[in-house]
Amino acid sequence: MIIIYGWRWYGLAFARAGHGAKTKAFHVFYIPFLPLGQMWVTQEGGGRLRGFPMKWSWPAALLTVGVQWGLIATAIAGSALGVFGAIPMIAGTIAAMVWAFKRTAKPTGRAARGRDLTAEVLGTNCPVELLPDSIAGMASIDLDGVWAKQCPDRSPEDVAALGPRDHTEGALAYTLLAVRARRERGELSAKLADRADQILDALERTPTLPQGAPYRAELQLPEQVA
Repeated sequence: MIIIYGWRWYGLAFARAGHGAKTKAFHVFYIPFLPLGQMWVTQEGGGRLRGFPMKWSWPAALLTVGVQWGLIATAIAGSALGVFGAIPMIAGTIAAMVWAFKRTAKPTGRAARGRDLTAEVLGTNCPVELLPDSIAGMASIDLDGVWAKQCPDRSPEDVAALGPRDHTEGALAYTLLAVRARRERGELSAKLADRADQILDALERTPTLPQGAPYRAELQLPEQVA
């Protein structure tokens, strides 16, 4: 019997406007078993993928290989412990897949509005939390510079406390704080994320704010082709 194996790209997690995260996995008979890498895909066609590297996402990887490993674990437990031994494995697999699906599903409501704001400023639909360190660092430098030019009279934290004067100021402050939260860890990251949420709350409460002069970060995204 000929065994077909190799690697392929699977899934489209965190999908938004046709963009999303794909996971490269080792497969046997086209069934993925071992995740090998991930990328944020912005274009797909002609058997090629175009995008850029992304931070590793376990929920996206789990969506690709979770069911297969759950079935293997269930089979092993069932053969060793009987039917009752397999039940916890089945329940665990279902719980893990539901968790992964919820974490990677297309955003709706408030989450979608937050993604719209960062996409408006950064020019990419990739969630800020999935930006790799190099891109998050470039974005932070770029946003700090433009903030100093466009809003020299107050900080993004001031916008969180007092509310934005126009939509562009709110989008820029929200994205800047979200990127800072992505780069930090622990309590500081949580504080920055909370301040970003305050701006999102303010924008939702005042949808008739003037637009303001649009701005988009000049990010040089490293292209990845697969």
